[in-house]
Amino acid sequence: MRRTLSVITAVVLFGSSLVGWAVFLTGQGLENADRWVTVVGFFASTLLSVATAALAWRTLRGPVTTPQLSVAGSGGVVVGQDNFGSISTSVSGRTLPPAAGGAGAGSVLVGGSSSAPITTRVDLDRTPQP
Repeated sequence: MRRTLSVITAVVLFGSSLVGWAVFLTGQGLENADRWVTVVGFFASTLLSVATAALAWRTLRGPVTTPQLSVAGSGGVVVGQDNFGSISTSVSGRTLPPAAGGAGAGSVLVGGSSSAPITTRVDLDRTPQP
């Protein structure tokens, strides 16, 4: 919700500044308006060029690494990046407890975002063993 509000605010501010710029230029006359557009266009193009170079440098700076995920429990699922398909896991019977730092039985770990349903079913036999 906050991101949507930020986008709407940015669009409204940008639109109102364009309207203000057009009103300002209308009152300047053709020759002065041409001079204003030339000067402002120079600075705008310079600013955009610097921003583009900075983004390109940041992109080329190094490789993007994905997180290292591990599941120690039975029936676990690991997805290293974004997930767009449904995930379903089912575990039944006796399972061992997870190793240190791992997730339990039937666990699902997603390294990015998930836009699909995830279902997990764990039926453990809890009867005491002799």
